[in-house]
Amino acid sequence: MIVDDIKINVTAGHGGKGMVTFSRIKFAKGPTGGNGGNGGNVFCQGVADLGAL
Repeated sequence: MIVDDIKINVTAGHGGKGMVTFSRIKFAKGPTGGNGGNGGNVFCQGVADLGAL
């Protein structure tokens, strides 16, 4: 039986920088806005077929 070794390096994105906005509500406390969110998702699927490599 032949055994193949493979090394895969995967890195997801770092997300956005976010944005500072100021609320139009009269007595709002401080700035509002988003935090930029999370990085991207990585999905891996294995295959049992030896000929797939």
